[in-house]
Amino acid sequence: MALHDPHPLWGTVLIAIFAYSAAFCFGVPAYFILRGRGVTSCSAHVWVGAAIGAAMGLSVSLMVFFSHVAAGWPAVVAGGAGMAANAVRVIGFGAIGGALSSAMFWLVAIRKPERRV
Repeated sequence: MALHDPHPLWGTVLIAIFAYSAAFCFGVPAYFILRGRGVTSCSAHVWVGAAIGAAMGLSVSLMVFFSHVAAGWPAVVAGGAGMAANAVRVIGFGAIGGALSSAMFWLVAIRKPERRV
């Protein structure tokens, strides 16, 4: 734990806030849209979850970027390449997290188990 961290789990709490808000605001409507269209495939749910996760990663990256803009343009210029690389990582991790969570949702709530006779 670094000395300046107010709480050792602040990153986990921040990720949870974004993940649960994305699941509630975007995941639930996406589920009802897919169900209304009769789409029950795992791949469709995984792609929708990945898109939602990537969108949330992009929103986090944009918030970080604009917080640097508010601090002044020299901060943006100084951290340009590093901020771009971090944005790609955050968007990628968001997409992976969204895909995994939607796959787990599909396994628990949508998949029809095969009956063995």
